[in-house]
Order: sequence, then C-alpha cells, then structure tokens
Amino acid sequence: MESKYFYRDLPGFTDFAEVIRDEKFSAIPRDWAVVITDVKGSTKAIETGQYKDVNTIGASSIVSAHNALQDLPFPYAFGGDRATLLIPTEYLQKVGEELAGLRELSGTQFGLELRVGVVGMDRILREGATI
Repeated sequence: MESKYFYRDLPGFTDFAEVIRDEKFSAIPRDWAVVITDVKGSTKAIETGQYKDVNTIGASSIVSAHNALQDLPFPYAFGGDRATLLIPTEYLQKVGEELAGLRELSGTQFGLELRVGVVGMDRILREGATI
C-alpha cells in the first residue's frame, strides 16, 4: 500500500462492536501530518452573532484541504470553530496554500482570525505517541 493511499485502503468493518477491537486500528504513517485549524476568539464572535461565520470558516478548512487533495480521501474531524485533518506530508504545501487563502478571506470578509498548526507524525512518533 502506497502511504498516500493509507486512508483510502484501510479495511472497513460492518459490525459496530468491532470499533473497540485494537486489531481493527492502524497507526497513521510516519510521512503524514496532523493539521489543526481554529477560529481565534470564536466564543466571543458567537456571542456577537457570528455563529454562522465561525462555522463556515471551520468547515471551509476541510473544503480547502479537499480542494488541495482533489480526489484523495483523508480523515478529518469538524468541531464548529475548528477542524483536525490528517494528510500525507507530500500535500502540505498545497493544503497550506489553500488554508492561507482561507485565513486571508476569514480576516478580510469576517474579521476573524483563523489559526493553522501542523505537526508531522514523525515528530509525534519521536515523542513516543501515536495516532
């Protein structure tokens, strides 16, 4: 299995009870990265009526990564004002360019700051952790 196809090629399961079985999980490859986005000050923005703007920017982080990765599936989690993405590092520059454009749009159109962070799986593994 080529690493960039790690997520696409994961075997699935149909019995929900299997979700607790360790052998059903696979570690994220060393040459992947965790990308995290967050709308700074989202609680205050929501209190002032920008709920939809905050959610739009959070969800747009995922859309931006999809634009960069085209048809390559990748895992992600959406949290309203934030998103966590797992992507092959070979796509970091493309994803970064898309997120930079979103960060600019977020500031100019909505007056909200989008923060973006990246941690490579190689570093996570060096620290003795795994995903």
